[in-house]
Amino acid sequence: MVIMCFFFQAEDGIRDLVRSRGLGDVYKRQIYYRPYCLDDGCVALSSVSVDPSNLSTLFDNGGSITPILTGPDDADPATYLVDQLQVNEDVNISFPSGSGTSTVTLPAGTVITKTGGGTFDANDLTATETALSSLSGFPTGQVVEGAIEWGLPDLGLTFSQPITVTIFVGTDLNGRTLSLVRSNSMTGGWTNDGIVPPAQCVVSAGLCTFQTTKASYFAANSRASSGGSSGGGGGSYSAPGAVGDGALTVSISLGGTGNLGRLGAKGVNVLHYINSLANFEAQESKSGLYGQHSFKVTDLDLLNKKYTFTIQSDPQIFTLGLNESVQVDLDGDGVKDVSLKFTNLYVNRIETTIKSLTAAAETPEVSTIGQTVVTLVADFLAANNIVRDSALESEVLAQVQADAKEFNLVLEGMSAIVDYVTYGNSVASLKFGRGERRAILRDYMETVNRNNIVWEDMERLAVGQIPKVRNLEKERANVSRALPVFRKIFGHDPNFQNETENLAWNTLMYRIRFTRDLGKEGSGLALYRKLYGRYPNTPFGWSVVRVLGYVK
Repeated sequence: MVIMCFFFQAEDGIRDLVRSRGLGDVYKRQIYYRPYCLDDGCVALSSVSVDPSNLSTLFDNGGSITPILTGPDDADPATYLVDQLQVNEDVNISFPSGSGTSTVTLPAGTVITKTGGGTFDANDLTATETALSSLSGFPTGQVVEGAIEWGLPDLGLTFSQPITVTIFVGTDLNGRTLSLVRSNSMTGGWTNDGIVPPAQCVVSAGLCTFQTTKASYFAANSRASSGGSSGGGGGSYSAPGAVGDGALTVSISLGGTGNLGRLGAKGVNVLHYINSLANFEAQESKSGLYGQHSFKVTDLDLLNKKYTFTIQSDPQIFTLGLNESVQVDLDGDGVKDVSLKFTNLYVNRIETTIKSLTAAAETPEVSTIGQTVVTLVADFLAANNIVRDSALESEVLAQVQADAKEFNLVLEGMSAIVDYVTYGNSVASLKFGRGERRAILRDYMETVNRNNIVWEDMERLAVGQIPKVRNLEKERANVSRALPVFRKIFGHDPNFQNETENLAWNTLMYRIRFTRDLGKEGSGLALYRKLYGRYPNTPFGWSVVRVLGYVK
């Protein structure tokens, strides 16, 4: 995709833009040249958002939309009779719709004309929710789930390129596929003509998003069940699953954020939409370390089945067609680190398969982590003859709340956390005392720093394994403390391809525990005293002891 930026020199930064077709100065309007570049690289262009009650400001705010006036008698802004409207920057129009918000997005460069030709009054442009009870004339078996009006009442508009329309239909329809129709009136003539094929949407976050080249009334419909009314979408159907060859599948809602975790060679199928943000960790070839990155779809062309996305930490922009793929260098060393493939497009839902090109192929991992029974605490307590102690639970709750405050966290699932500290919730955690379980939790709060605990990783930290969901920002902040210690113990910088050194490094970073062995622990403590001339007195110090006793 090529983005061209034009800069013009004018007195006081403003120049009259003449749209008069030679009919005189009466047609001159003070218009800024748009779009503006918002950064030096001209990657981000200007846009404007407006309430539908203030649509006329788009003509007077400095050039968001330029009216193309037809003649001297039509120059009066009170009438604004025009041949066409030229959209000069992305325009977002949002308005209340039920308990949510519907939007219309006009991309820069769009030319708006009256269907069939002729003039129209630009002041009559309307964007509003339409009462479902006022609509009629639909084919048998269709149930209207949401409707809006955008355009001119009882007249048709044509757009030179697809615009994006989002109708709020309610979160109870999430995952459902709805069909789209439009009409110039509210009482008949419903058609999908002008709506970009397949004229359907998959509802995400309560929103039905589609593209169209014509207006003005739009309805999102489900199919009535054989027993009668759908009662709110009962006759619609669910979207299919992923078709890519990734080992995992992650779904991200429209405009939402999802976490793909650490990428492996087998990859992840991502089911997402425009403006969805996917965060992931990927091994960078230059350092061998895992970096935090993300990618976001910024533009979707349903007509030509293409989408544009930005991948960062250092922003790079790519455009892919269906079944096309691209390899990306994340750290600027000339070596490709990840691949992304546009695997499938179902209505407005994109499927991207993203894989690591630098991570070693995954091998089956032998682990007892599956024994964790966080959701079955009562059964776990009964099986181990543990009787609940409400007074002790209250004491632990106060301690956990104080710990969370210390690390600026608002913990989710507090009852499960209290059960973990008070009693343990797995075979591994039961082997620790209450004080040690609290210490493991504190270490997790400090090093991983998550409000929602990944219990699988809590188990891994207790049995000598590296957590899967990590905090690279915290890791980078701790390098200055951990690296000198590692060098002191091993005599060189860590080699992350070496299993022992990788475990030692992560033990320093995440305070990993091991199955208790007093002989190894005593040996580690003796080595610590030999190196530092004292006993450890901090959680980090004790992690050094574990490296010396259990890892090296």
